[in-house]
Amino acid sequence: MSNQKPIRGSLFGGFNKKDVAGYIEELSRKSGEYRTENEQLKERCVELESCRQELENLRGQFDTVLAQYEEAKAELEQLRADKAQLADINASLASELAAAKEDAAVYQAAKERLAALEIEASRRSLEAEREARISAAKILNDAGNSVVEVQSALEGIRRDALRMKETLRSQLSSLENSIDDLTALSRSKQEFLGKYTQTSDN
Repeated sequence: MSNQKPIRGSLFGGFNKKDVAGYIEELSRKSGEYRTENEQLKERCVELESCRQELENLRGQFDTVLAQYEEAKAELEQLRADKAQLADINASLASELAAAKEDAAVYQAAKERLAALEIEASRRSLEAEREARISAAKILNDAGNSVVEVQSALEGIRRDALRMKETLRSQLSSLENSIDDLTALSRSKQEFLGKYTQTSDN
């Protein structure tokens, strides 16, 4: 309002109509400008309120994200600690795996050696069984031959015993006859001596 033109007075008293009309027109123009500016300010206030609310929402989201960040940070620290622990466990497992591989290699070698021994033992067992069967067959054959020989020998002995028995029986009969003859001769001798004794006594 500092640049407002002063209202001049009229020759007949009062104010100059042109100045009053210009003043009113100026006031109307200013009022329109103020209303326009006021509407713009209201719109700006609405925008600012919307921005403020959006800012509050963003601040809430920021707080949420910050809390999530802190949680994620804590989880990351825990994961790092777990990772270090898992690294130790992994190193221990790697050492155990290496030892297990060595044991497995030793076991595999022993298994292969045992398999070779089993195959060799099986081969020897089959060979021994075959030799035993051959020996048994030979023994049975020899035994069969021996039985035949023994039976033949026994048959010869039996025939010899029968012949010897007949011979002994014949000799015994001859001996009995000789004994009978000797008995008769002795009896005859005694009779002769008895007679001879009697004759001599007479």
